[in-house]
Amino acid sequence: MSLVLTAKVVGLTFGAEYPANIYKIAKRFAMGDDSITIVREPNNEVDRNAIAVHDGENPIGHIPRKIAELLSPQIDAGVKWFAAVDSIIVSQENVNQPGIKITLWSEANDE
Repeated sequence: MSLVLTAKVVGLTFGAEYPANIYKIAKRFAMGDDSITIVREPNNEVDRNAIAVHDGENPIGHIPRKIAELLSPQIDAGVKWFAAVDSIIVSQENVNQPGIKITLWSEANDE
């Protein structure tokens, strides 16, 4: 059975294109496109377990540290993990700081 997780992407505000990049993803998501990718970053200076979240080739943030600790050894061992946009989070109090939640799942291991 394959594992499915949801996570709020962290570090969004550090991106040069934030928040426009998240609103671009939101527009596509509203049209049914939930594509997003994850990229393992074993040489990340801050976290050796880091996993970046990308929109195409553009990094938008990272998977939270605790989830990355769980997934990075699996990715390093060859297990394929996939991601999709779950939701765009916009607070009425601050529409200029949107967030994004993703769903993560691994390839099925059923034999």
